[in-house]
Amino acid sequence: MCGICGFINNGYNKRDLYEMNQSICHRGPDDEGYYLDERIGLAQKRLSILDLSSLGRQPMSDETGTITISFNGEIYNYKQIKAELVEKGYSFKTDTDTEVIVYAYKQWGIKCINKFNGMFAIAIWEQKKNKLTLVRDRIGIKPLYYYHNGKDFAFGSELKPIIKHPKFLKNINNQAINLYLTFGYIPAPYTIYENTFKLEPGKYLIFQNNKIEISTYWDIIDIKRKCANKEVLAEKEYLEQLEELLKSSIKSRLVSDVPIGAFLSGGIDSSLVVSLMQDMSKDKVKTFSIGFNNDKFNEANYAKEIAAYLGTDHTELYITNDDLFSMVEDLVYYYDEPFYDSSSIPTMLVSKLAKEKVTVALSGDGGDELFCGYNTYDHIKTLSKFHNLPHSIRKGIGYVGGLYNKRLSQVLDYSGEISEMVLNLKSMFSKKEIRSILLNSDDLDKSINYFRPYDELKKHTILDKEMISDIKSYMVDDILTKVDRASMKYALEARVPLLDHKIVEFSLKVPLEFKMREREKKYLLKQVLYKYLPKQFTNRPKKGFSVPIDEWVNGSLKNEIEYYFSKQFVNNQNIFHYSNLNEMRMNGKLNTKQIWCIFIFQKWYKKYFVEDIT
Repeated sequence: MCGICGFINNGYNKRDLYEMNQSICHRGPDDEGYYLDERIGLAQKRLSILDLSSLGRQPMSDETGTITISFNGEIYNYKQIKAELVEKGYSFKTDTDTEVIVYAYKQWGIKCINKFNGMFAIAIWEQKKNKLTLVRDRIGIKPLYYYHNGKDFAFGSELKPIIKHPKFLKNINNQAINLYLTFGYIPAPYTIYENTFKLEPGKYLIFQNNKIEISTYWDIIDIKRKCANKEVLAEKEYLEQLEELLKSSIKSRLVSDVPIGAFLSGGIDSSLVVSLMQDMSKDKVKTFSIGFNNDKFNEANYAKEIAAYLGTDHTELYITNDDLFSMVEDLVYYYDEPFYDSSSIPTMLVSKLAKEKVTVALSGDGGDELFCGYNTYDHIKTLSKFHNLPHSIRKGIGYVGGLYNKRLSQVLDYSGEISEMVLNLKSMFSKKEIRSILLNSDDLDKSINYFRPYDELKKHTILDKEMISDIKSYMVDDILTKVDRASMKYALEARVPLLDHKIVEFSLKVPLEFKMREREKKYLLKQVLYKYLPKQFTNRPKKGFSVPIDEWVNGSLKNEIEYYFSKQFVNNQNIFHYSNLNEMRMNGKLNTKQIWCIFIFQKWYKKYFVEDIT
């Protein structure tokens, strides 16, 4: 685990590369390395996990110096690949997965990435071909950004090193603002800046002769499409396959030369990961959780009970409202672009807690997206049943039969296509609201429809399509981004065993009835968990990793919010429509989440466009 960055050299020097690399020093405090010539600059900040010696320093080259790589992540099956390469005559100086990547690429070229099981962002420089290749893992666990203005090219694990590039122009991408207000994050391939992009999961980029070529080596939609006519197996067979895949994934993620632990929230996913870890470990697994004094958000007591039952070495920390509030500034700095998800704050705090005892922590992220864990999926099933009914009947359904939900009722009242109804259900702001509060909302429909794979999955249900949409977008650009930045703030490596690509591919083959049984979500995942943990530990309401935004908006943040919504700030900024925005707020048409969403954007804007200039 580390941070990487670099550029195509158009007359830049080592100082430029150094400044870029230092901007991500939090990602790798153990070592750093540089490779610079008249054509390329590569750099890395290292967090030592495997082979802690200086031999693991990057960038790393082959014995001839013609292939050089800089790499962030882990290749969990590197020993098997290494054995295969040794049989072909290669010799190795280190016990790192980095060196395995170098020679795997030398042997098989870009096709080597199909052999890798792991999380990775890789930069590969071929000196003889004057070619730079960037690769991102199948799921998008490790981030990778790039910038191309027609002449200059730069890349990095975060936006920070790109912003430090001498030729970077900090111009806001208006299309990204539309997306942020819709989703609460900016989905790949976009970023908040013009000419700056996220390399999408399962893709690699080749930069050669000042041209970019992007190719796909793993495509979740293509895999899902091929599953349409698969034979349905018995529940027992699915359970056996899933349990075996989970054990294999977790076992591979326990390989490390530094201490390993796990986050334990008390929910289904983290409890499953910890249960399997403890089952295959001779020693007590180190587990970590944080608690809140507010029962509305607190799951620490659940985590403590589960830890006691499993016999883990458990550490918990109760945090105050002040602890949470003090991290709001970090939310703006470490995420680089507007990022709504306030659960980033407690994720930072539990990462800080874990780092005191371990360098690697396993996380339960991915279970909700793969196995149908969100309450939204209940609402989508309801929409699927009722969307063809006359509008006059449909709009009242949200108030009867125990279904009442304000947001669902509003969506059922919507008269458009079901895809639009679901989008309205999941959106932070509706299209109508965005057009009202932004001065420029051009291409809004085009921007949003890119992330909704309806045309490619015509044979699948609306729920299948939305789950794929969440895996491709929400999981990558919200959940995994949240975990990466929060953990790397403290140089803690987070590993996500539920997102082994073999488990993801398996989940795509499992019919919906095994993921959601009646109203029971994550049915199949729970059946595996019940083999290791009694039901009474998990049959509880899901609380999530929330913070008291309502209290902040109406209390601690009130004056700051007034400043960000003020006529002077909004008009000088020239992004929002001052009158429309404040009319909605004063008339109670903006809920707390929407106010927080605008607040985060304004705070980000002040950080990068007011404070940085002054």
